[in-house]
Amino acid sequence: MSITFYCPTSPRTNRVEDGITWTEQPHECNFANGNALDLLQMIGLLNSENPWTGCWKSEDLPTVQRSIMRALNMDGHRVHLVREPHINKEPGRATAIYQGNTDTQTIRRLIQLQELVAYASENNYSIVYN
Repeated sequence: MSITFYCPTSPRTNRVEDGITWTEQPHECNFANGNALDLLQMIGLLNSENPWTGCWKSEDLPTVQRSIMRALNMDGHRVHLVREPHINKEPGRATAIYQGNTDTQTIRRLIQLQELVAYASENNYSIVYN
């Protein structure tokens, strides 16, 4: 499962591939549930009542941007999106070992979210996540 952050009122783009037209959001971030919830917690915007969905109105975006910048600039003190390693042993599936995230991966996710917030802010869009 995953959580996608996107601007529902932004114009969509069409891409044609092998004769099939795909409609896409031009700017969105999609993270695994655990990573998305950890990011929201890291930037202090995790809604404990319903953490899976939310909306940041355009007037809230400067606060969101500051929260992301604060997390990006906490070198040495940043809370990482680290998970204990575990093994996926679902029947009929290949065994996979998940080992969490590095600081570089955490920073990359924060930057992706920051870029989405900047795009939404510049265009006066809200951001929805679910």
